[in-house]
Amino acid sequence: MPFLKMPKRAKIEHLVTTLNLEPTHAAHISFDDIRDKVDSMSISDILILLSSPGLKEWKFTDDIRTFSHDVLGKRMADLESNRDLIMRIIMQGVFPRTKFDNVDVTDYLGKYEFLVSHAFPQAKGDEIREILLDEIDAKNVDKIMTEIIRFRNEIPLYLDNPNKNPSREFDALRDTPVNLRFYYPSSDSVNSPLYICTKRKADDRIGLKIPRYVVKGLRESQHAEKGLNLSPFNKNLREYLYDRKGLSKAQARDIVGIQIAVPDKMSLDKVKEYITMSRDIKVLELQDYYEKPFGPYHAIHMTVRYSPSRSSSNRKSSLNNNVELLFYDSIEIILIEQCYAVSSNFGPEGYYRRMTAQEQGIVDKSVEYGKLRVSKFTNHEKRFVAETRKRICDVLANI
Repeated sequence: MPFLKMPKRAKIEHLVTTLNLEPTHAAHISFDDIRDKVDSMSISDILILLSSPGLKEWKFTDDIRTFSHDVLGKRMADLESNRDLIMRIIMQGVFPRTKFDNVDVTDYLGKYEFLVSHAFPQAKGDEIREILLDEIDAKNVDKIMTEIIRFRNEIPLYLDNPNKNPSREFDALRDTPVNLRFYYPSSDSVNSPLYICTKRKADDRIGLKIPRYVVKGLRESQHAEKGLNLSPFNKNLREYLYDRKGLSKAQARDIVGIQIAVPDKMSLDKVKEYITMSRDIKVLELQDYYEKPFGPYHAIHMTVRYSPSRSSSNRKSSLNNNVELLFYDSIEIILIEQCYAVSSNFGPEGYYRRMTAQEQGIVDKSVEYGKLRVSKFTNHEKRFVAETRKRICDVLANI
């Protein structure tokens, strides 16, 4: 039976027995045997395979170098190409009259510079405050607007002369890599988005996300089995991965993605409807953070795949929340209103603060007294995350 048509359990057995993915045996993998099966593995699966989590002895061998360059490099390039095709479909279908300029951003400081100068410019300050006050607690609005104004005033001075205007905060933002391209309207026009952003997650973020997801899934599996299992961490890890319980938990589904920021909910619903009805975009999963808010955060998250020229009968069933997402590469689309685009980037719950908190442990969805809640890594978890992160980054640096 073809792999893609196998039931879930059969897929798991196939990966464990045929590919021999169990971490303690990773050093004995034959890469020639894997090449003809790689189409049935996701990028995350391949990274887990090549980095061998839980294996004490690991070297960046010639086999790993060749495999990552030939296989992962092509897979990542294909995924980014499909993302760009999806973006053009959306641009032409939803915003056909809008002319866009674009700018590439390579670090977090550049991202903030774009946001305060193009997406949320000074001329729209009062409008943005009023929009925020309609949806968000007034205390947080003050913090958000204060940070926007400070960044708008201080970032140009820092960029002009970092030595004369030193800032540890801006140094850290400048040293945090991103791979973003922002498309924004070249002039004000009706029914235009605030911006469309394409991304490819930075290597270091992928390197952190996969082992962090493994730790989170391992914790959940231990709590589910008669309380917390206190046996050694590495033993738990080997059993967890060998049984493939952690495979779905360790999938980084947002390696490549698109974010579309629009003025209001009506515009958001229009984009959502177009995507779900598209002949060329297959929606695998839809998370509606209006129905189930993520704290004060509201948005639509879609997991999609480029699937050109599907029939109208298939199109009707393109939105399926029960599609199994294991072993496949997909693209994340985030649809977000202006007010939540602002609050998710600035203030106490901004992306960057949440991202830096993830260095320390598992970040809870909720916020307590205006601060993120973090369940810190144990020493065993910390060593595992650091080592696996380094291995994944070594692999990705070679593609």
